[in-house]
Amino acid sequence: MAIDIIQFLASIGSGLAAGLLVAIINHYFTRRKTNAETEKLEAEAVKIRLETQKLLTEMETLSSTVKEVSYKLGAPAENVIYDGRVYCDGSHFKAQGDRFWREPHEKPKGMGSFKVESGILSVDRTNTGGRFRITLLNYLYDGVIRDYLPKNVLLAGKRQLKLSCEAKATGGSHTLLFVLKKTLDGGHLDKHEETFTRNEWIRLNVYFRIPPNEDCQLWFDDQNVSQANSSVQLRNFVLTELTS
Repeated sequence: MAIDIIQFLASIGSGLAAGLLVAIINHYFTRRKTNAETEKLEAEAVKIRLETQKLLTEMETLSSTVKEVSYKLGAPAENVIYDGRVYCDGSHFKAQGDRFWREPHEKPKGMGSFKVESGILSVDRTNTGGRFRITLLNYLYDGVIRDYLPKNVLLAGKRQLKLSCEAKATGGSHTLLFVLKKTLDGGHLDKHEETFTRNEWIRLNVYFRIPPNEDCQLWFDDQNVSQANSSVQLRNFVLTELTS
């Protein structure tokens, strides 16, 4: 009887041990499988994030390209009349000091000097009175270079011109008055005034709207100078005509 009980307990113990071993093995392999599946899911999530980021970047690039193309298609064409970025020389300009309009002879003329170096136009003022005028004398139009911009009576409506440049002042503030004037009698067609106070390049885009039936010239006056022995500089001086 005792032997039977012992054998019965032994068989139960063996069964429990075998069951426990099977449970341990199943748990081990199940955990490895779960870890592997988790790592796979994490890898797929990382892949999805990277692909999403790539897609967003490509969409942003495409959007920028579309905007650029749309802008270029909508923007008017420009006919370059003078391009100081390509070549700029002192012989392209005339410089002279003068009084303001209708000022008596007792008033001083603007005094100073003008030079072009490395494509930079520089007006150096030795006094603060009067004005110092720079006139552009080099215009490329219809393949011909003239000292004025010829009229174009074939245009309908106003003629649109654009002056682009960068400017800065050194040693004091300077006001530049940009003017398109008639070649015949010097009458003003359109103008723009800008004051510069710092020695930092400031970008300018000046637009003029003038009648198409007038020969004209572009000039700018350096005036309202706050300090003698100061200067104003311009670079990347470009004049264009906007065409549809």
